[in-house]
Amino acid sequence: MRGNDRINACLPDELIVEVFRLLDSKPSRDACSLVCKRWLSLERLSRTTLRICATGSPDFVVDLLARRFRNVRTVHIDERLSISFPTPPGRRRATDIAAVSSVRLHSANGSDDGVLDSNSLSDAGMTAIGDGFPKLEKLSLIWCSSVSSIGLTSLADKCKLLKSLDLQGCYVGDQGLAAVGKCCKQLEDLNLRFCEGLTDVCVVELALGVGNSLKSLGIAACAKITDAAMEAVGVHCKSLENLSLDAEFIHNKGVVSVAQGCPALKSLKLQCINVTDEALTAVGTSCLSLEVLALYSFQKFTDKGLRAIGKGCKKLKNLIVSDCFFLGDNALESIATGCKELTHLEVNGCHNIGTLGLESIGKSCPRLTELALLYCQRIGNFALSEVGRGCQFLQSLRLEDCSSIGDEDICNIAKGCRNLKKLHISRCFEIGNKGVVAVGDYSAPVASSTPSGIAATGTVTSDALKTGSRPLDKDALRTFISSSMPFGTPLDLSFPNILSIRVNGFSSSDLPPADLKQPAWKPYLYKGRQRILFSVHETVQAALYDRDEIPDSISISGQINCRAELEGLPDVTFPLIGLNADHIEVLSFHPCVQVPEQGADKQAVIFSPPLGNFVLMRYQAVCGLGPPIKGFYQLSMVSEDKGDFLFKLRLMDGYKSPLAMEFCTVTMPFPTRRVVSFDGTPSVGMVSTTDHSVEWKIVTGGRGLTKSIEATFPGKVQFAPWKPQKSPTSSSAFGSIADEDSDIETDGNNNNMVNVDEFLTEKMSKDLHPADLEEPFCWHAYNYAKVSFKIVGASLSGMSSDPKSVSIYPTVKAPVEFSTQVGFSSDFPIFRLDILVLL
Repeated sequence: MRGNDRINACLPDELIVEVFRLLDSKPSRDACSLVCKRWLSLERLSRTTLRICATGSPDFVVDLLARRFRNVRTVHIDERLSISFPTPPGRRRATDIAAVSSVRLHSANGSDDGVLDSNSLSDAGMTAIGDGFPKLEKLSLIWCSSVSSIGLTSLADKCKLLKSLDLQGCYVGDQGLAAVGKCCKQLEDLNLRFCEGLTDVCVVELALGVGNSLKSLGIAACAKITDAAMEAVGVHCKSLENLSLDAEFIHNKGVVSVAQGCPALKSLKLQCINVTDEALTAVGTSCLSLEVLALYSFQKFTDKGLRAIGKGCKKLKNLIVSDCFFLGDNALESIATGCKELTHLEVNGCHNIGTLGLESIGKSCPRLTELALLYCQRIGNFALSEVGRGCQFLQSLRLEDCSSIGDEDICNIAKGCRNLKKLHISRCFEIGNKGVVAVGDYSAPVASSTPSGIAATGTVTSDALKTGSRPLDKDALRTFISSSMPFGTPLDLSFPNILSIRVNGFSSSDLPPADLKQPAWKPYLYKGRQRILFSVHETVQAALYDRDEIPDSISISGQINCRAELEGLPDVTFPLIGLNADHIEVLSFHPCVQVPEQGADKQAVIFSPPLGNFVLMRYQAVCGLGPPIKGFYQLSMVSEDKGDFLFKLRLMDGYKSPLAMEFCTVTMPFPTRRVVSFDGTPSVGMVSTTDHSVEWKIVTGGRGLTKSIEATFPGKVQFAPWKPQKSPTSSSAFGSIADEDSDIETDGNNNNMVNVDEFLTEKMSKDLHPADLEEPFCWHAYNYAKVSFKIVGASLSGMSSDPKSVSIYPTVKAPVEFSTQVGFSSDFPIFRLDILVLL
C-alpha cells in the first residue's frame, strides 16, 4: 500500500478494529494482519477469544500470546487436544514455537530454583494469564492437571471481571476456589468436573462470596462435595437459574434445599442415584419457573416425582428422561396434562414407558417440535399416530431401537406433521419403504435423514458420512474384511460398525492389545459407563377359524436382543431357561456365541459381545398356553350396503400373572367399501371408524389386563352405495365364476342357508374390484377381523433368565437388566364363522 494510502490515512484505529471484528473466519483475519504493521497490531486488538491445545510448552505459549493479544476476554485451554506447528520453508526464526522443546520460566518471586514441567499448563502459566489478560471474563481449563490452588488464586486476584469459570480434571484445592469467590464478585457461571481435591468448604465459601451473582452451577464427579454444599447454595444463591448435578453423595436433602431456596431455577439436570421422588416433589412445589428438566439413571424414581412436576411446573418446555427404569405411562400422562408448553421430549431406555404415555403427549402437547425415542421397546402402534394428529409443529423426530414402531406410525407422522425437517431412524426394523416414501410424499423437504438398520431397501442417504470422514487405510480395511469373512460370508458387518470405520478410520489407539484376539464384530473398544441389557421379544402368529374342520394355527417367533456396553473384550455367561427341544423348533445364534449343546432345558450361553445392539438368538417355539385371544366374528350382509356383525371374544384365557395384556385392538377392514355410519356399543372398550375400517380398542390403558375377561360387540355398519363394475381380472384371478343366469337355488325362502356362501362370493366377485394386496386375507367377501395386542411380563414360549445369574469375565461392576415383551403379528386374523345373507 505504498504511495497514496487513503485507507490508513483516513480511517481511525477504532473503525479498522471494528471491521476486523466483523470478519467471521480466522484465515481472513490472518490475511489482514499481513498487510502492514499497523493492521497487524490492530488485528491483535480485535481478538477476544483464544483456544489453546496441548502444545508441549503451554506456559511459554500463554506468555507469548498474552503479550500479543491484550483485549482477550475468553481463554479456552484443552490439553486433551494436540496441535502440531508447521515448519516454515527456508531458515527458521529463533522464536519458532515448533523449535521450543524445553522452556525455563521463573516463578512469580523471581527465583529459578527449579524447572517447571513444560508439558502441561502450570501455576506460572496461570500467573501469565492473569497478568496478560486483565479483562478476562471467561476461562475454561480442561485436564490441566498441573494447575493448583496457587495458580488459581493468582489469577483470581488479577481478573476481577471473571464471569465464567470451567474446571475439568484440574487438581485445584479449596483455597483456590475460595479465592475466586472472594475476588470475582461478578461470577455467573461455574462448572466443576472431575476436580477430586474440592470439598464442601470451597462451595460454601464460594456461595458466600458470589451468591448474589451466580446463575449457573454444574458439579460432576466431585466425590467430596455433599449435601452440605447444596444447602449453602440454597441459602445464598437466590438468583441461581441453572443447576447440573452428577454426584453419588448428594441426596434428597441437598436437592430439596436448592429447590426451596432458588425459586428462579429454570434448568435442572440430575444424575444422582440417591435422589428419590421427595426431591422432585420439592422441585414441583417450589420451582414454578422450571423450563428444562433432565433426569439420568434414576434408580429410586417413580411416577410420583413427575406427577409433582406436571402439577407445579407449568412452564416446562424441555424434558429428558434417560434410564429411569421405574417411570411408566402415568409419568408422561402427568407431564402431558400439566405442561402444555412442552416443545422437546427425549425418552431414552425407560422400558416401562409405553404406547399410552406417548399417546397422551400427542393429545395434550400441541407445541411439541422435537421428539426422540431411544430403546423404547414398549412404544408401538398408535403412539405416533396421536403425535401425528396432535403435534402439527413437530420438526425433528429421532427413533432408535424402537422395535414395535412400524410403517403405519411413520405414515401418520408424515401426514400430520407437515413441518417435519429432520428425521433420524436407526435400527427400527419394522419401518420399511412405505414409511420412508410417505415422508417424502407429505412432509416438507427433510434437511437431515439418517436411516440405519431399517427394513427398507431404498432409503435416504445418511448425512453422518459427510461430517469429517477420514480416508480408510487400505491395508487395515483388507485385514478387517479378511478376518470378518474367513469363508466368504460376513460374520457381522453391521451398520454401526461400518459407519464408525467410515467416519473415524482405523485408529491404533482404539484397537485391542495384540495379545487379545479381536473378533471381527468388534473393531473398536467401548469406553464409558458399563451396563448390559437383555430383552426377549416374541411375536405371536395365529389364525383362528372356530371350525372343527379347520384347526386353529398358532406359533411364536422370538428373539433375544442384547446391548452390552462393556469395556475391553469380556466374555459374558448368560444362563437361559426354556431351551427344551420339545417346544423349541428352530434355534440360531449370533456368530459371537459359543453354541451350547441343544436339548437340555437349561443352558449357559457364553459370548463375546459386539458393539451396539445385536440379536443374540432367534427361535421358533410352540405356545403351550394357547391363543391369548379366542372367539369368533360374524358378519351378516342384510343388503349390499348394510351389514350386521357380532364379536364374541375371550381374552387372556388360561393366562396368569406376571403376564399382562398392555393393549388390544380389533380392526375390521373394508378395503373396497367406504364406511358411512356405524351403530353399536361394545361390552368393554371404545370404538372408532375410518373410511375403510371399524376399530375396537378393548384394552387401552392403565396397568393392563391380568385376568381373563369376555368381550362382546354387536353392531351395524352402513356403506356408501356401490356402483357395480365388472372386474376384467376377476375370472382369471379366482377361477371360473358362474354367470348371472347360472342355475343356483335362490327360491323365495330367505332363510335357506344352502349355497349362501357361494352365492355371495359369486355376486361380490362380479360387482367389486379385487382387494388390495396389502390385505391378502380380504377376499371379495369380508372374511376376517385383525387383532393387535401386546403382552408383557413373561414370554409365552417359556424362555427366561435370571439377571442375577449373568456373569462377566473379567469381573466388572455393570448392572444387568432383563425384560420381556410379547407382540402381535401383522396377520393374526379371526376368520368369520359364517355369513348370513338376506335378499
